[in-house]
Order: sequence, then structure tokens, then C-alpha cells
Amino acid sequence: GKIAAKFARDENKAFITGNGIKKPTGILAVPTAATDDATRAWGTVQHLVSGTSGAFPATNPADKLIELAYLLKSGYRPNARWMMA
Repeated sequence: GKIAAKFARDENKAFITGNGIKKPTGILAVPTAATDDATRAWGTVQHLVSGTSGAFPATNPADKLIELAYLLKSGYRPNARWMMA
């Protein structure tokens, strides 16, 4: 059990911060752009700008989460999950 737990922690860390050398390229290590699929370079992950530095907007903050959910193509939405601590 301890080995499996350690493996899971290391794997999760690699998915977030990995550098792609003998591990996955983590989502924090790839380039990002606010542009959509048609104009964004391959390998670049789309991000959503909140409009407020380090926070959600003061009015209707949940709208940004809804917008983020609908940025996904409809075929991906049913099995999509939020990733957070």
C-alpha cells in the first residue's frame, strides 16, 4: 500500500510539474495562449483570462467558471473533471 501511495504521489506531481524527460510534460510546463484551437499552435494549452490579477472578477465571479466549462468542445464536457486541491 505504501509503495502504491508513493507511486501515485510521484505520478500526480509529474502530471502537474513534469518536464517531459522520462516523465510526462506537466500542465504547468507547457506554453499557454488565450487563443482558440483554430489559431493556437500545436502543443500550446488554452487558458482563460479572468480579467483580475490573481483572482476572479468582483461581480459574477462564477461566470468565469461557466465560461471555462464551455470552452471545452461538447464531446469532452460529459467526462470532464475539475482538478484542484
